Amino acid sequence: MPGFGRLYLGSVALSVAVFVPLAHLPGYAQAHGLGLPFAAAMLSTSSLAGIVGRLLSGPVADRVGAESGMRACALGLAAASGWWIAAGPSPTAVVVFAVLFGLANGGYVGLFPELLISRFGAAGLGARLGLLHTASAVAALVGPLSAGALTAWTGDPTAAIVLTTGAALTGWTVLRTEPSSVAPPGGIR
Repeated sequence: MPGFGRLYLGSVALSVAVFVPLAHLPGYAQAHGLGLPFAAAMLSTSSLAGIVGRLLSGPVADRVGAESGMRACALGLAAASGWWIAAGPSPTAVVVFAVLFGLANGGYVGLFPELLISRFGAAGLGARLGLLHTASAVAALVGPLSAGALTAWTGDPTAAIVLTTGAALTGWTVLRTEPSSVAPPGGIR
């Protein structure tokens, strides 16, 4: 699938990896005796780390490029979720997850405009970015519902984290296999 379509599918997958933890962290915390106040604090922690990720995304794009930065953020989402699965439900493990997840999520969000410009040029950026935001809406609908169904089916909230990891790796794979290209000056591809 050429160009924007692949990017859109990658964005859906990565957005699933973002929305599932946001929706399922409270249930996970409750199931493992960490409590809702702790879960709320972890959502706040990931949001604060997300601000840092957004602020760092510009210098990262300047240094390594938007393509490499986006791939690193996608891999960071998978690594954070993989860490969460491997480390288990200890409070320290969940704090580390929240920070890593927030940094990767913030970078992912912050790099998309730069990635679109690097691939397609600045002309039509608003339309492309607006269309790409619908990928987040699709993921917000499908991701948490699927994770909830998986959790109900398995009886284990870890199933939602496995879905998150798989979605992040899928998004990374789509971005990794997308051929890099440079847009013609002022041109639309």
